[in-house]
Amino acid sequence: MESLGLEEPLCMKLKEADVKSAEDLKKRDLRALCYELELSADEVDKLYSAVYKDNMPRMYNGLELLRRGPTISSIPTFCEAFNVLLSSSGIPTGKIIEFCGSPGSGKTQLGLTNANPFRMQLAINVQLSSRLSSVEVEALYVDTEGGFNIHRAQDIAQSMVDRMKEQSAAENAQCPTANDLLSKIHFFRIYSHFELLAFLTDLPDIIETYPKIRIIIIDTITFHLRTNIRDLTAKGKIIKTILELLRKTASSSNVAVVIMNQMTTFKDGRTIIPALGERWGQRIDCRIQLSEDYNGRYAIRIKPRAKATFRQPFSITSQGIRNAEGNLDETVEEDTTSTSLIQLSSGVAEVDIAEKSAILDASMLNDEENQSILFIDDILQEATQNYAGHKRPFEAIDDDDDQEYSDADVLCFASQDYY
Repeated sequence: MESLGLEEPLCMKLKEADVKSAEDLKKRDLRALCYELELSADEVDKLYSAVYKDNMPRMYNGLELLRRGPTISSIPTFCEAFNVLLSSSGIPTGKIIEFCGSPGSGKTQLGLTNANPFRMQLAINVQLSSRLSSVEVEALYVDTEGGFNIHRAQDIAQSMVDRMKEQSAAENAQCPTANDLLSKIHFFRIYSHFELLAFLTDLPDIIETYPKIRIIIIDTITFHLRTNIRDLTAKGKIIKTILELLRKTASSSNVAVVIMNQMTTFKDGRTIIPALGERWGQRIDCRIQLSEDYNGRYAIRIKPRAKATFRQPFSITSQGIRNAEGNLDETVEEDTTSTSLIQLSSGVAEVDIAEKSAILDASMLNDEENQSILFIDDILQEATQNYAGHKRPFEAIDDDDDQEYSDADVLCFASQDYY
């Protein structure tokens, strides 16, 4: 207890509650412990400060940043269509990028391309950026659905190696093998939302152990949220916690976070929209929707908005995502108001968000119907008990009243009709 720097009277109270070390304290529910010991406000403040002082972000000066060496600012996609939509040379680091799409849009493939080739391609491409910036980098792949196809990943890695060999022959440089690329992809299989929460909480420790990780791919973020959690209020709290953990990791570790999202039906039953609601969409940095029609596959940038929304064609080959024939920068809709392009059964249409919000507000759930609320503290506590790889207990992120998920928000992802 002395290592925490607590005063002697407070240490005596903690020992009476069978808290004899700093590790014992970190395993306890601090809120319940404070009530049990009837601590004063000053003692509560000192106790929380002592426990969480190790979680304070580190401050660097300019010289330290310079000595840390070169970094990469983006991850190449090798597809001009996506580079145009991302307004950069690839996936930017330090940001949360979401790709969503309905069945057949390129998000999920059958047979040889069983798992989405784009997400696998990014796990390979991040290593190619090391050849451009002289920085050795790795990827972290999180599979929640069980759709990761290692043979497909090997095919994409081999195609990348063949491509590099052509360049290396001209430059007389050494080229890595497909096995070298695959060895730098760290893989996690997540089986429940408890494991997902525990994993995201331990993510800073994972990145500290493997500091060369520069991209985190989660496929998909919604899989364990769509059926495992029936309480809409609890689901909203969990989604907010997941988002905050991802944003903190992306910014503090300067890694790119790529999320694959599913589609769900809107309240009218005819329209399909990205899952997790508008509040989620507002707080991510970029959203790109993948679709398909009789002209082929294409991607539409939903966020960030510009004066016009661009539709970019692409194709899926045995080598991964590649450019398709078609005009880049094809404008499909003017975006002068707050609107969102969504996929209908008959094609692409435009829906006014204000009108949709009005419909949702009129359908808000009655608070009296939600007496049984599963709080996020209880969920995180159960996650600690269920996740064998968890190393330390963790607390819920403090909720701000102005950022809470309302019942109207959670209606957007309450539907079971996921794609």
